[in-house]
Amino acid sequence: MKMRIVALLLAITMIMLAVSGCTDTGEEIDNPELGSASDVVSLGEVPAGFEQLGVRELDTSGVLDGVGSEETVNAATQGIYKNGDSVEVQISAIECTDTEAAQTLVSDYKNEFNPMVQGERFTEHSFNDHFATRIIWYVTEGGEDVPRYAYVWNNDSMVVQVRGTTSDPNLLFTFAQATGY
Repeated sequence: MKMRIVALLLAITMIMLAVSGCTDTGEEIDNPELGSASDVVSLGEVPAGFEQLGVRELDTSGVLDGVGSEETVNAATQGIYKNGDSVEVQISAIECTDTEAAQTLVSDYKNEFNPMVQGERFTEHSFNDHFATRIIWYVTEGGEDVPRYAYVWNNDSMVVQVRGTTSDPNLLFTFAQATGY
């Protein structure tokens, strides 16, 4: 009998959740956990061996390597971190006008990359209760092609990008997780 009551309560709860998710009023709902761009780039716990060099405001036009516009971006901030080996990591946070603008910004940024001849340029990774896209490209360093990575995602109306001067995607993944977004 107790199992039936628990099952019934669970079913009612699931129905209530489903119905509440389907009542879109068209209004943007503020996420109380979502802070400002400067909150995103100032990490509470900096990965071991790194220190924050500073935070700077970015121009709201062309925030992601030339992608973005003043019409859809409210503010953009970048945090810069460095370790003793001169590895630099940049965390950029872009506050967009709404979730749709943030999704469009991420999509437009990804469209700036040409397809790779071999391998996959984009891979999806899950952390902090969302998915992010890891992007790979190559730079010439010391006469050799070496990989560089960036993680990019949106959390509601906030777009976050983590990139650096390292060929270690795990290090950048650690920074992406450390944002909490």
